[in-house]
Amino acid sequence: MSIVVNVYHINRAPVTYIQIFENELVTLGVFVIREGNKLPLHNHPLMHGIIKVLAGTLNITSYSVMENKSNPLSQCNNSSQTQDNSERMREREGTFYIPGLGSVLIPCYGETRDQTETADVSAPLFCSQSTLSYLDSPNVFLAMRHSPLLLTATDEALYLTPRERNLHEIHCVNGPAAFLDVIGPPYKPVSLLDCTYFEDMGEMSPDNKAVRMLHKISCPSYFYTDEEKYKGPPIEIT
Repeated sequence: MSIVVNVYHINRAPVTYIQIFENELVTLGVFVIREGNKLPLHNHPLMHGIIKVLAGTLNITSYSVMENKSNPLSQCNNSSQTQDNSERMREREGTFYIPGLGSVLIPCYGETRDQTETADVSAPLFCSQSTLSYLDSPNVFLAMRHSPLLLTATDEALYLTPRERNLHEIHCVNGPAAFLDVIGPPYKPVSLLDCTYFEDMGEMSPDNKAVRMLHKISCPSYFYTDEEKYKGPPIEIT
């Protein structure tokens, strides 16, 4: 499927969204960012996502929330647990009610997960309730800021998981830009899958500028979107 977007013909809100497809598992669409604008720092709770630049250049700064490793429930299930313990842990801590899906386990792959020669790297871990514990923080929480990425249409897609690079801010560079956005499960307002915005308050320590203090904010007044109708080929589900 080929998607052609002329970013210069969309000149209304700072950001325009073109929804291509959505069901209870995934949403697929295109964001068009006008020159000088951005998507503010936001999260994708319990979601996996893909970003692929279609036109222009994007500067993407991603964050991974730092969980409290001293709390045994703050980590995803691992292979050191017995199968029985894993099942009990999943039933108690790893099941989430997702509108449209019911009570489900959310795969929680992590790029920083320890690997061994005997580990089954294809087997998914499952997210625990603590994956979203940062949303309950009344003040600030810590997140690891990854190095900003400059991406164009010739670059590969960028991925995010429920734990890795799940928060990000997206700027267009030297003109408007458009990108394909795939996330699953979709956002659901007034639920666990609602979108939350954040502000970076600075580094935790001058010795480690990558560890940042973040806190929740309301949606910034400069950010709003409008929509364009998708006019491409129909999407068939097989």
